Amino acid sequence: MFLGSADHLTRNSVSQPTASVRAVQSGGRNPTIRRFLASIQPPLDDITPILVQGGVRDKACLDSLTAMTEVQQRAMLERLPLTVFQVQLICNALEERGAQDSN
Repeated sequence: MFLGSADHLTRNSVSQPTASVRAVQSGGRNPTIRRFLASIQPPLDDITPILVQGGVRDKACLDSLTAMTEVQQRAMLERLPLTVFQVQLICNALEERGAQDSN
């Protein structure tokens, strides 16, 4: 039984990448996340794709991460391919960001 051309089958059988995969493929070019990571000393903007892949894709996600307790932040960040140093720097920056938001 012939159901259609091979081209038709190929196009329909290949799934579209998820939003997080597209973000990583594009280099994680999210200005909000990149700015946040670039503000850390030393700057960590080169790990933007890692945070985006981990689900921190926009300002709303960054706000949610900021609102978490440090234990929750660490639990999330430690599941990503980050160094202990990077996790500590991000947690420090999230604490500062939270303090600025509350003022």
